[in-house]
Amino acid sequence: MKKTILFSLFLILINTMGWAGVNNIIILKTEFTNKTELDSLSAILTRKANSIKIIDIKDLESRILDRASVVIYHRSDSAGISTQEINLKKELLRYVKNGGSLLLTMDGVRLMNEWNIEPEPLQIEYQDATDSGNGRAVGFHGYREHPVYDGLYGGAYTWKATVDHFARTIGFSDTKVPRAAGSKVIGINWAYIQYHENRKLVWETPVGKGRILSIGGYLYFSRPNVNRAVCDIFINNCIGYLSGKKSETPQKNWQYDTITTARVPFESLKITAKTEPIWNPVTSPIEHSRMGAKDNFWNVSGQQLLAMGKEPGGIDEIWIHPLMALRDLTVGVKYKGSNDIVWLNNLIPTVIKRPESFERIYTLNDGTTLREYIVASLTDPLLVVRYDWENKNVDRIFVCYTSNLRLMWPYSLESTGTLFFSQSNDGSVAYLFDKAKQLNMVTAFDRSPLTYKSGECDFKNKNIGQFNTIKAKHKQVSFLYEFSGDDKSLNFYLSGGEMGLEQSAHLINQNMGSVEKLNEKANSYFNSFDKNLLSISSSDSLFNEAYRWALISTDKFYCYTPSLGSSLMSGYFTTARGWNGGHEVSGRPGYAWYFGRDTELSSMALSSIGDFRKVREILRTFGKYQAPEGKIYHELTTSGSVHYDASDATPLYVALAGYYLKRSGDIEFIRQEWDKIAKAMDFCYSTDTDGDLLIE
Repeated sequence: MKKTILFSLFLILINTMGWAGVNNIIILKTEFTNKTELDSLSAILTRKANSIKIIDIKDLESRILDRASVVIYHRSDSAGISTQEINLKKELLRYVKNGGSLLLTMDGVRLMNEWNIEPEPLQIEYQDATDSGNGRAVGFHGYREHPVYDGLYGGAYTWKATVDHFARTIGFSDTKVPRAAGSKVIGINWAYIQYHENRKLVWETPVGKGRILSIGGYLYFSRPNVNRAVCDIFINNCIGYLSGKKSETPQKNWQYDTITTARVPFESLKITAKTEPIWNPVTSPIEHSRMGAKDNFWNVSGQQLLAMGKEPGGIDEIWIHPLMALRDLTVGVKYKGSNDIVWLNNLIPTVIKRPESFERIYTLNDGTTLREYIVASLTDPLLVVRYDWENKNVDRIFVCYTSNLRLMWPYSLESTGTLFFSQSNDGSVAYLFDKAKQLNMVTAFDRSPLTYKSGECDFKNKNIGQFNTIKAKHKQVSFLYEFSGDDKSLNFYLSGGEMGLEQSAHLINQNMGSVEKLNEKANSYFNSFDKNLLSISSSDSLFNEAYRWALISTDKFYCYTPSLGSSLMSGYFTTARGWNGGHEVSGRPGYAWYFGRDTELSSMALSSIGDFRKVREILRTFGKYQAPEGKIYHELTTSGSVHYDASDATPLYVALAGYYLKRSGDIEFIRQEWDKIAKAMDFCYSTDTDGDLLIE
């Protein structure tokens, strides 16, 4: 009996010897694995205090396997799958079904088909990694956030070779997706600044109590790789994720829904209709009034919202960063005794531009004056449009608009998956949201319409009788409302963004009935925001006014995205010209996202006039999204995509920090950011390959 117990204890001791790390990791060795690759992978994982065993599959035993946190099969050979590899199925699937985690990389993912786990045939493709002026970086990107991209801001350029080549990838292309039950796409092909959402290269498959993570390309652990640091972080993140390491990062996955939109029952959002009192816009000492021009652009913006259009009428687009919340808002008027509708965008109004608002004054065919007033909250994602008219001949007011919750580029229109929409029983409230109820748009009127309609349709022809009869070419939902003209006023409220339906509804409810206060607050801000900034006064009144408008316009480029932070955007325009018209449904609203060099140079000017609060936040955002090697971004889209393809953004960041310190004397803030500043400087030195102290 004693001998039996001692022998059992001996076996336990043997089994546990060598496992002393954060995770116990087995790397499988076969005739198709490369020793240098496995040794390099082992070294990367060992540096994070993991215990590693490289085991030939001939020596694989259950007692060893069952002690592993994660098992890795990294197969860099493209030869056919062997019988020996197929026979691994029994032992490895037993391990996974009992709660184990298996990582298949490169050509190892082909076992998903060979083991009959994944019924959809995997496809082999080759990515052109030629340096045509933008480098050779390729890798994977998630849908916004996932733990495997921790510290990498949603995506990983794991491979940047030193020579031009074509990189082999294995995954699902075009409309094909993994079909094994419960599978999730975690990463798509990412090359330069474009997401190839139709090429799915990283996916997770649940098997029993465990899971298999498959990564079909771009993991070269021993070859020269400019992005070695990114590759190391990514593979360690994958191990942490598979081993159950806790992460604050949400697990978001790519969606490939076949249903574009769906109407759902209305759920009360606690928006109580409140009548807006009659009020007149507050004038501004620098407002401008003139006749509108057909092609002139206008915008109204707050830190989280941007509304844009052409002067004649309507609102072309409203972005609540990081998404297009609404587009093609149009208003029509029908007179008593007439069946014709006069759409305001076919008229030329008088326009009044103020720092906080945009106003149109229309003279209708019978002399009726109709005013439209557009104002945005300074800090919240809220827009209000007010209409009022005088003549009793106005019989009906029609309002129509469309929404598609289009995420900022590089995401496609389809990336948000199925959109769900609904309207309240009285038609005064409508909403649209994604599956997680995070991305959303909420609209409300201060009174109920006589009739209302909505659907996935195209309503460009503005033919009331044909609403909901023309199928939309792209994913979108259109809304049409009919109001009585007897009330002589109508207020429209819009909120939305990425923080959920409840917050958007609360914001509307909080401000309904008190838009005058919202307007006065914005007016007061722009009348006095520069009182503590550098002022320039000359004998030329036009110059003085132009200088104030320059300060105000710069201030209006300072924006905030809840999931990212605050910084300066570089320019506003609608998506009509995105990618030079190359995208039929573009996600590029002018240059309304965060830039590197543009912001750094502009922030030096902000430091010069004394706007130190904004410059501090801008420097924080630069530091927050610093690349692992120390680079500062060239572009940070409001949807969270980061690109580092500018040689001057990093040295200008260091220069800006120095410029800010010299003018503000804020040594404490610089101390807080010093590690990031020093890291950026180290990167600059690392690029001096010939020792002449000049960046290459």
